[in-house]
Amino acid sequence: MAIFGSSPTIFFIPRTIFFQALFLLTGVITTLGNQFSFYQGGAEKSTLIPVFFNFLGIALGGLIPLPEAYINNKHSLPHLRLCMIGLIDVLGNMLCLIGLIMVGSGTYQVIYSSVVLFTAFFARMFLSKVLSIHQMIALLVVSGGLALSAVGSASSAGAGDELSTSTLLLGCLITLIGSMCYGLVYAMSEGVLSQPDSPHPIQVQTMAGVWGFGAVALYFMFHTLPNFNMLVVQPITARGGSPTALVVTYATLAASAFFHAVAYFELIQTTGSVSTGVLAALRAVSVFAFSSIFFCDLHHEQCFNFWKGLSTIFVMAGLVYYGYSSKKSDGGKGKSMDLPLKNPKSSSLESSDSLEKLSSKHTA
Repeated sequence: MAIFGSSPTIFFIPRTIFFQALFLLTGVITTLGNQFSFYQGGAEKSTLIPVFFNFLGIALGGLIPLPEAYINNKHSLPHLRLCMIGLIDVLGNMLCLIGLIMVGSGTYQVIYSSVVLFTAFFARMFLSKVLSIHQMIALLVVSGGLALSAVGSASSAGAGDELSTSTLLLGCLITLIGSMCYGLVYAMSEGVLSQPDSPHPIQVQTMAGVWGFGAVALYFMFHTLPNFNMLVVQPITARGGSPTALVVTYATLAASAFFHAVAYFELIQTTGSVSTGVLAALRAVSVFAFSSIFFCDLHHEQCFNFWKGLSTIFVMAGLVYYGYSSKKSDGGKGKSMDLPLKNPKSSSLESSDSLEKLSSKHTA
């Protein structure tokens, strides 16, 4: 990526390790920042304020200079597909924000880790990728871990607390659907980037971010701003939130979204699914730990317990095994279940046919 040049080291750190750390750090910051803004009263579900700043950060990818070979390639951008990617990404963001608020950042992050498996599912459905027996086993392991997380959330609500239990289970389901949306976005992005003369990943990031930001900005303009006092000012006052802390948090969320996207595209091109799967698992564990430290006294669901520990073990094992089996099953045939967004110049006639199949699915 041009923003960090092409040097094999960045700040004396090996390039790949630097981007792995950046990807992990920004992922944790985003989740905890969203949760913090909610506890401060500045992220009520209907305002979409965190979503607004998330897409602002992604759209700022347009500030990154493109390699010269791509500068004259802008006319080939598939705007309709990028619009679809942006709008589905908005839906995923909205659902995941609601789920985060309902279940807490610890449980949320474990469920969100399933995005790698949904990516595999949609890549198999739309892009003709083959799912091996080992990958199916990994999917079952992670699914079992997610079920344990949901069971733990229900049991921690307490006997007789039916409203709390149903809310937590609904939050788990909403987060799962949001993760499915993210998986679809990744698979669609792979379809775009596997075309001959495909755009640069930063172009895909930027245009999808612009479409998503435009949709959220319209909602913000016609719903959040006209009701700003009721939806934003009053909740902040009621929760004793700090406007200054919230402004800093929103700016941090935008910056985190920007660097998270930059790190994601870099890693997809250099390390593939093994690294990303491990990082997703590490991100879940990291959020569990920090949520328990910072938010346990604010909401009991943020506290670490036996079920979260067991769920974490299952999810980590499943994701790591999935990443390992994906790499092992590649065989150099272009059919691996690596995460999407590989080198855009490594396309084939088959990937073009797959893209046609993907397009017809969404235009039907």
